[in-house]
This record gives sequence, C-alpha cells and structure tokens, in this order.
Amino acid sequence: MQEIQLPLAALLPQVPEGSKLKSESTTAPANAAGGDGATPKEEPGSMFGSPVMMLILMGAFFWFVLIGPERKRRKKQEKLLSGLQKGDEVITNAGLYGKIVQIQDQVVTLQIADGVRVRFSLQAVQGLNKPAEGDSKD
Repeated sequence: MQEIQLPLAALLPQVPEGSKLKSESTTAPANAAGGDGATPKEEPGSMFGSPVMMLILMGAFFWFVLIGPERKRRKKQEKLLSGLQKGDEVITNAGLYGKIVQIQDQVVTLQIADGVRVRFSLQAVQGLNKPAEGDSKD
C-alpha cells in the first residue's frame, strides 16, 4: 500500500488574498426563523440539567449516605469513651477483651488475664463487652 502525502496548505480552505475573513455571527441573519430579530429562547430543560442543581443533588447524596451517618457514629463513640470508668469490661478494635484497671489521659490499661495488663490508646476501645443473658459465672 502506498502512502500519499499532501502539503498542509492543500488541506486548508483557499481564501483569496484580498478578502477579509468575517465571523459567522456577523454574516448569519439575526433570527433565522424570522421575526423581531431577538435571539430565540431556549426550551426549559429538565430540572436535573442545570449544573447547579446537579451539585446540590450530589451534595445531598454525600450528606445522607456518607457524612450524616459518620457524624452520628462518631458522636456515639465519643459518648462511650467519655463514660468509661475503672472496672468496665470492654472490647478493643483488635478484638481483645479486657477489664479497665486504669484510665490516664488518652491511655487505658486493660487487664486481659490474671496478672496480664496491656496499655492501649483510649481510641482503640470499640465498645463495652456486654455479657449475654445466658452467661453467668457460678
């Protein structure tokens, strides 16, 4: 197959040297449909067509799906952490069960077995360990 090469000037439209180029807006009639020369009004689009409306809808979606539930969860966790006291049985984010023996600033010391104490960040406490109703130590 043979490749044909054309000069770039052959691809451009030919304009006589003495003529001036005019923009399409000055050569086009004011109103193609006729009338008073005013620009035709656009038809109203759907309410979802506006970029501002789309931004508002996306913001509402993110609020109800992501931001709102996360704020509720964070408030619940902060309430739990502020109410912790010595003797509470808790579970950590790592799944470790223990009994609080000391809370100092942002550090909590858990007793996980007899004579075994572990220090954790207070933020590592996931929740209270509520024993099931059928569980009882006799």
